[in-house]
Amino acid sequence: MKRAFLFTVMLILGALAPLSAQDTEPEETAAPQKKASAYRSEALQLVREKKFDAAILLLEEALALYPDDQDIIGLIKSVGDLKQLENPVFGDDPPPLTEEPSYDKQDKPDFAVTVRDPDKTGSGEKSRNTVVLDVGIKSMTPLGPLDDPLTFLSPPQTALGASADIRYYFPFFRKLIGLGLWYEGYFTNFDDQDFSGLLFHQGGLNLLIRNFPIENEGIRSELSLELGSGITFFRDNTLEDDTIYYRLLMQVALYGEDPLLYRLLNYEGLQSLYFKGGVRFFYYFVENTNMVRYRLGLAIRPHAGKDHWEAGIYFHLEDMDISDWSLSSWGIILGAGFRF
Repeated sequence: MKRAFLFTVMLILGALAPLSAQDTEPEETAAPQKKASAYRSEALQLVREKKFDAAILLLEEALALYPDDQDIIGLIKSVGDLKQLENPVFGDDPPPLTEEPSYDKQDKPDFAVTVRDPDKTGSGEKSRNTVVLDVGIKSMTPLGPLDDPLTFLSPPQTALGASADIRYYFPFFRKLIGLGLWYEGYFTNFDDQDFSGLLFHQGGLNLLIRNFPIENEGIRSELSLELGSGITFFRDNTLEDDTIYYRLLMQVALYGEDPLLYRLLNYEGLQSLYFKGGVRFFYYFVENTNMVRYRLGLAIRPHAGKDHWEAGIYFHLEDMDISDWSLSSWGIILGAGFRF
């Protein structure tokens, strides 16, 4: 009887054992397996927080569960690259850190100078003069007929006169264009009877245009063109007439100056010595009336700066054909000038 009871209990326990196993298994697998997408989301959040090591560990855990998931494999490589960029390894001798240039620290072009600045051109434009004043004392000695060499240079029958002109060059044209007033005349008569009563004065206004082919702070070569008009007053007492006549005139002149000897000999002491010369043509508004003058000489200019004075001596030839008489003459001009 006792044996039969024990056998029955064993049968009951044997029947309940599978049920107990079934009841405990759900408790061990109660936590469901995390999806691959959840791993990826958590890893991306860690990347945003720059926790690259934690993100890689999480993705490796996900790869263990999902070894064929190509998204997880690619994500592990991407996170590794981001970690390398965030903390680069250069080896034993990392290159020196260089500050990236910014626009504020770069050398910027100077846009403040929008017009020609003489101080920055390297030329002598800054020292060009604006005002020129020249005065002179001149002589006029008649020449004899060209066909008679013995009388071509006639005896000293000389008239004395004076000349003056003032020129102003506009700064806004780089001192290349200006206006000028001029005057010249003779105050004494010839000893010769034919011209004993000569009176001759003229003056006018000129437009001035000049250029500097060679120029620096010390020396310069200058070419100038003058165009203008004026009026002439004259009297010839040989006709026993004291009437003073006048003629309107037009004139064109071309002049040049250059320290020629300095350029040829390259001797510094010759920088202040200038050759000056030119030709001037006068046309008087009456038939067959004109005058041509040629001039050549030397001037000394002690100071090479913008403000200076100069003195010179010039030889001139004139061929005058005005009204009822004509005259060819030569003379000397002693001149002085100021430049400002």
